[in-house]
This record gives sequence, structure tokens and C-alpha cells, in this order.
Amino acid sequence: MQKNNNLLAVSGLFFKHLKQTESFSNNTLFAYKNDVDNFILFARQNKIENLDDLKEGLILDYFKRIKSKCKGTTLGRNKSSIKKFLNYIRINYKVNLSKSINEIKIEKQKAEYKNVSVEDIEKVIEMIKGKDFFPKRDKAIFLVLYATGIRASELKNLKTKDLNLKNRFIEVKGKFNRRLLFGENIAEVINEYLIERKRIMKIHNKTGKGYLFVERSGKGLTRQSIYLIVKKCAVNAGLNKAISPQILRNSIFIHLLSNGAREDDVKEMLGNKTFIPRLEEVTERRNTDSVYISSHPILLDK
Repeated sequence: MQKNNNLLAVSGLFFKHLKQTESFSNNTLFAYKNDVDNFILFARQNKIENLDDLKEGLILDYFKRIKSKCKGTTLGRNKSSIKKFLNYIRINYKVNLSKSINEIKIEKQKAEYKNVSVEDIEKVIEMIKGKDFFPKRDKAIFLVLYATGIRASELKNLKTKDLNLKNRFIEVKGKFNRRLLFGENIAEVINEYLIERKRIMKIHNKTGKGYLFVERSGKGLTRQSIYLIVKKCAVNAGLNKAISPQILRNSIFIHLLSNGAREDDVKEMLGNKTFIPRLEEVTERRNTDSVYISSHPILLDK
């Protein structure tokens, strides 16, 4: 039976293939889909509906078009996305267009580490006030993000069982397993939130187990909602600059190094892909007097 060579049909099969064969996050899958969808839209605008009509020149023309609109990192991801798509059709449809994608040169850009000062962080924390669920939750989220350098995607997946309030640490499990410590001042903020969380879960007849950070409905947070919480905290504090979970992560990286922490220790804390210790090694080498707590501008108990 002859395969359907329609571009839209092929792209649908391609994404099913990606989900089955690649361990991409949902965000990465969405980005890849968006990149390939935009390329197919460009092809259709040029009256090309089927694989058999694709030409090397069309791919080069597409990248010429988007180069003026995209940053280097976005161009690099587009190249990776479309290269995977072209490799898929080469293997499954015997249509080889890999030469053109290999000709595309993208200049590497130095990573830009946007960050905020310790003073800005303290200003935001000071302005998160209130006695009900939202301010207590939001303050706990903001402090945990900055105190530990945890990713938003990791924070949203934290369960109550991952928190050890007595010994003041959170266990992150997944691609970058590690144990993240925090000071007594952070523990107090988390405990205040947990009291409100317990009340919310009781209202909705939930067991109390499950996600550590939740909505008022008792459901877990999304990655986007965490970004909005951080942004709201900054706006309420009158902080006139961009701030996000990633910027908090960048900031603590810089603040720790500035205060004398070793780079490898900070990478271990952040779960940097170039330095991935096993959880048991971290446990053996870390305690409440760890180097990153003693170097942390806010974590240090006062």
C-alpha cells in the first residue's frame, strides 16, 4: 500500500514517532512541533503539499526568511527540529534532503545570564504579605525557587513526600537527582504555607498527599502558573525588570559564586547537566553546614 505523502499527514506521524522514541519534555515536544508546523506552512504557501515536491532550495529559503526574526538559540532549535523531520522522511519515505540542512550555518551565541540583585530579591520577599493561602503559598514558592535554584518544571512535580521539613531538605527526583537544603528561615515559611495547604485540601476532601504546591482548588500547579506567580510577586514589589524562575536560578548561581562557593558545588546544587552526582553521593557529602548554604546571601540563618 502506497504511503500518504501529504506533508500534514507525514508531520502527524512524525510527532507520534517523536513521542515514542525521544524522552523530550512536553515543552520541547511543543517547540519541535511548532518549528516543523511553521516550515510546512511555508512550504504550503509556496504551493507545496506533498513530500515529493520538496526541494533543497526551499529549506535554504526558509532559513533565510527566519534568520532575521529569530535569535541564534531559536535558529539552532529550528535546525535541530527540521533536521529530525528530514531524517524521519529520509528513513521512512526515501526522500533525502539532508544536504541542505547541513549547509545551514548558525553562529553560536554566548548564553545571556539575566539576573537580579540580592537587594531586589529581598525587596520582593519583603513585599509578599498576607495571612491567607495565596501570599503564604507564593512566598514559599518564591523562596524555594531562589533558595535552591530548582527549575520550575521540577518544582511543579514536587510531592509532599519529597519534603523533609525536620531536616530541611527537598529531594528532586528525575533526570537530575539531588537533595536541596534550605535554612530554618525558609522552613518556617514553608510550614506556614503547609498549614494553609492542609486547610485547602480538607475543603476539597483531598487526602493532603500529592503535589507539594497546589492551586486553591487543590490541584497541582502548571509550569506557566509558576511563572505567573513569580512575575506577580515582582510586579507587586515594584520591580521594574524581567524576572522569572529561570532568572532566579541564574541569580543564585551568580550570587553563590560571588560569595565564594565553588563552581562545581553550585553546579551540583543546580543539577547542571555537566555535573550530575548520584543522590547517594550528595547525601553523603552534604549537611546543613554545606558550602552553598554558608555562601548563600539569604539562606544563611540569621
